[in-house]
Amino acid sequence: MAMMEFEWVEWKLLEIQLSRIFYTRKKRGNTQGFLSAVVSLEILLRLFLMVRHQSQLFVPYKTLGEVCSSVPPAFRVLPRKRNESYVICAVDNVVIQYLCQNLRVISVSNVLPARISAVAADSHYIYAATDTRIAVLHLARQVKRWLEVPDSIRWLLPFGDILIVVDVKSSIHVMDVETGDELVLIETSGQFDCSAITHPATYLNKVLLGSRQGALRIINFKTGKLIHEFEKLFESEITVLEQSPAIDIVAVGLKNGQIILHNIKFDETLQVYSQDARVTSIAFRTDGEETMTTASETGTLAIWDLNKRSLLGQLPDAHLGSITGIYYVNGEPLMVSVGVDNTLKTWINDMGDGMPRQLVLLDGHSEPITAVKFIDNDIILSSGLDGSVRTFSVSRNAHRQKLGNAGTMSSKAKKSKRDIESIKLKPVIEMDVRLTREAAWDNVMCRHLDTAPVTTWTTRKQSLGTFRLLHKRFVTKPHLVSASASAICISPCGNFGIIGYTSGHIDCFNLQSGHHRKAFLCSKKDGKAHQSAVRGLALDILNRQLVSAEQDGLIRFWNFRNMKLIAEMQVPSPVIRFCMSSSNALLALGVGNGSIGVVDILCRKIVRIVNGAHRSSFTALGFSPDGKWLASADDEGFIKIWDLVTNSLIDVMKFESHCMSLCFSSNGEYLATCHHERKSIYIWANKGCFIPVNALKALPLDYVPKDLALCMRRNLEDEVEETEVPMEIICENVPQVKQVESLVTLSGLAPSRWVNLPHLDVIRERNKPIEPVRKPKAAPFFLPAVSTLDGFEFEKVNVGTDDIERRNVLMAKRSVLEIESSFAQTLLQASSDADFINVFESLKWMSISTIDFQIRVLPERALSGFLKMLLTVLKTHCDFELVQAYLAAFLKINRSKIWASCIKDDDLGNKELCSKVPLIYRPKCLTRAARMMRSSQVVNEKVEKRLSRKEMKKLQKRADYEREIKKMGGRVENEEGKEIVKNKGSGGIGSGAELGQQFSVSQQAKSAGQWNQLENAVDIKVENFDIAAQGRVLFHKAELTISFGRRYGLVGPNGMGKTTLLKHIASRRLDIPPNIDLLYCEQEIEVDSSPAIDAVVKSDKHRLALMDEEAQLIEKLEEGDISVGERLKEV
Repeated sequence: MAMMEFEWVEWKLLEIQLSRIFYTRKKRGNTQGFLSAVVSLEILLRLFLMVRHQSQLFVPYKTLGEVCSSVPPAFRVLPRKRNESYVICAVDNVVIQYLCQNLRVISVSNVLPARISAVAADSHYIYAATDTRIAVLHLARQVKRWLEVPDSIRWLLPFGDILIVVDVKSSIHVMDVETGDELVLIETSGQFDCSAITHPATYLNKVLLGSRQGALRIINFKTGKLIHEFEKLFESEITVLEQSPAIDIVAVGLKNGQIILHNIKFDETLQVYSQDARVTSIAFRTDGEETMTTASETGTLAIWDLNKRSLLGQLPDAHLGSITGIYYVNGEPLMVSVGVDNTLKTWINDMGDGMPRQLVLLDGHSEPITAVKFIDNDIILSSGLDGSVRTFSVSRNAHRQKLGNAGTMSSKAKKSKRDIESIKLKPVIEMDVRLTREAAWDNVMCRHLDTAPVTTWTTRKQSLGTFRLLHKRFVTKPHLVSASASAICISPCGNFGIIGYTSGHIDCFNLQSGHHRKAFLCSKKDGKAHQSAVRGLALDILNRQLVSAEQDGLIRFWNFRNMKLIAEMQVPSPVIRFCMSSSNALLALGVGNGSIGVVDILCRKIVRIVNGAHRSSFTALGFSPDGKWLASADDEGFIKIWDLVTNSLIDVMKFESHCMSLCFSSNGEYLATCHHERKSIYIWANKGCFIPVNALKALPLDYVPKDLALCMRRNLEDEVEETEVPMEIICENVPQVKQVESLVTLSGLAPSRWVNLPHLDVIRERNKPIEPVRKPKAAPFFLPAVSTLDGFEFEKVNVGTDDIERRNVLMAKRSVLEIESSFAQTLLQASSDADFINVFESLKWMSISTIDFQIRVLPERALSGFLKMLLTVLKTHCDFELVQAYLAAFLKINRSKIWASCIKDDDLGNKELCSKVPLIYRPKCLTRAARMMRSSQVVNEKVEKRLSRKEMKKLQKRADYEREIKKMGGRVENEEGKEIVKNKGSGGIGSGAELGQQFSVSQQAKSAGQWNQLENAVDIKVENFDIAAQGRVLFHKAELTISFGRRYGLVGPNGMGKTTLLKHIASRRLDIPPNIDLLYCEQEIEVDSSPAIDAVVKSDKHRLALMDEEAQLIEKLEEGDISVGERLKEV
């Protein structure tokens, strides 16, 4: 059922991601890379099963950055998987399973209908609680069964085929996992509020319960009876119960920080430990070391020596917040910890003092994200309230990198003997990035909350930059100490960073040195650019004009080089948001009254304005890469997409949490958003980049869509609606336009259905394997031998003789009997226009390989019918590109059959075609192609008939000479006989025939590798060549070098061979690269101010005359005079 919920755009995205994954893994060429690719495939499949609402233009794609949540994780061991341990975390409404050793993602579950409140796992299933329902996940992916209880669920404890469920009322439900039935219901009194649960080892069918009142109970869940209630009450609420490696010993964690090792068999307290904060998790080592580790809600890990009953040490900064779970891998010194700071860590105990060190880290932003920026089409740069800047990959889930935290690093804090929290900068709330100078210096600027310094970062080194940009006036002048940066901008060249402040100042810094370069001043008295806070800065792509906007609605245009004020513009409301398009000169403004304005900074005029675009304050603005769309967001949760060409609203999205920042990818495929109080980056795929979006209509300004669930949640009613409503009803009905007689209509089929049809044979030849499959060489036991005069020799196998004879027999049979396909038979039976159109429709829906086969097996008597079919379809002005493709393939495949059978013009339908087909596609149809090919055949026949007997004898001798030279491994340079046939009757100066009769040429032979290099050469270089004229040597062992891009002139007395050398170059009698075009002009040139190339072209009188004659012949041919075809071919 889940597979039916896929949409085409999601499959297209999956295809793109799989192509990227397997391409990179193929380059690596190792097994580990392939396994990683399979895991990535599993992740993608699970993410694509997240069925969420979508808008007209965007469909939810994936979320990035969140690896765990505040829900306590579950741990399990699979014995059949080499005793590997796994940690299961709940993120919103999906379950993610990681391998404990390296924290690699193993699987992602299907989307559940609500947020997950508790998880548990055993060796068979994973259990996830959502409200009052429990999903039983088979293979950690698909939901096998649902279990239901009356109240919300607090704790889950699997026990074989039974699942023990504790709800918020402390009632215990014993459920059968396979049938889903409730076996036992245990009600507890109001004086026992269950807060922890565990199963004591070797205690059959019994569970140990802890309460908020500090009491312990043992209950038999099979009978539902209370076995024992401990008389001793603990001093505080019980938060953790954990079985120790010793039987009957249970570790009890309390809210006041005490950890008690209690013997439940004798109800005795063995040891008591204490820490500062509430105990959230307890774990024991099982690799032979008798130590215990406890976690607290402050993020501290404490390691205790059970033999010495003392504290080994603490890790106070293990996590930035409460630790929800810790676990020791069975038999190994590895520990996994999970925290609410969106972090998973693997620790290893390999130090001499028994303290663990961090081995593997998997994390994201520990606080909500504030800003996102696409670096390119795949990498996203993000910043959060935790002060960190990170990068994430859209296509590769494992690619994530932390650039660092804002402010001074811990090493610098230790050197200055100051607390890092006291000198740490506030969170980043705005970023700007440029890739122009990424390899040279810092290319990212970050503005921090309510602070004046602006930090620089580098994406190449993936770290914090070297500068904190701040003008000294904000340190020395008391009235400016409270000022903070309010706008930032990096120049398109990547050299300068511009900062605007709440005091109205605008400063420009050099990002290479970090020095202050210039300040923009409206008046020298106050030294400010604006009288109120600067809300936006933008620089055009040529670094000529800087645009700044202040809070009071005044927009100023500055000359960036001389810092002079050019113009001003006043808007009626305060400027809230400010955005510049990277592809044009458009500037978007979001003002306080909810209106959006678009300003052309070149004309300095408002070109678009939408009054009342939003009802509340703007939170984000962003242009699409082509500058045609504008995305705007407000604090009510709306994101609106505006089409600037039509000045209309084309899409609206509504969210539970309002958008804080948005950004389009560099090619417009994705839209990235981050939202208030969210740690994830949400990626939305642009439908227009994957599927055609038909008939987008303008929406009213007050249009309110259904809320989009950021946690990928769905309800059952929406699921039924989405699966029952067909796609044809959802898609908008587009009115069909009738055929216009003066226009042609395309078929609408994908280009892959017709564009490669004429070249299908070339594609097949290219895709053939380079070497055939080799059979293993196995020597036969008996080798056939024949006797000779000298003894005997092995019999020679005549390879290929039988195949040649069999091929000749088949060719002879095919010439007698023609195979007619069903399509050919239908084509031969067609007589009317309707029949031909039906035959064309049947051909139209065949695959491209089938169409190629049908054209190749057409019998000779069906060729005219095929052309009549194309002519009939062409009259209807429909499927124009298909007719062109079929005609090109037909003429390429069957041209020899057409000319060999001498089909008449009336049979081909040329007269009818010339009289009825409009002129707009006559030159591209079969008339000109047929006439050209027919005239080519006639010209070649006439050339061959004009050769005399003496010339034919000379050609025969030349062919014999060439064969002898080839046997000796040489190459013939003077192809005299071929030039006679090619240029017979032309009489041109310097033709190949004339040169062959008067001159002889010899040059050094080239190897196969040298010929391959010659094909792509751009320079002419000929070594060791000789040219002689009737016994006189003009050039002997000469060397010619002509470099690309230079001009040369030959200077010398007459008779030295200047013209001869040029003629040999023009006729290619020397080894000239085949990709170089040559033009030899022998006319005199008039010296004037025109360029050399124009003077050469003008001097070729013969070429210009031929071009004029060609134009006249084409006009006559289009008018219906087909007698000029032969002359046109000659021209």
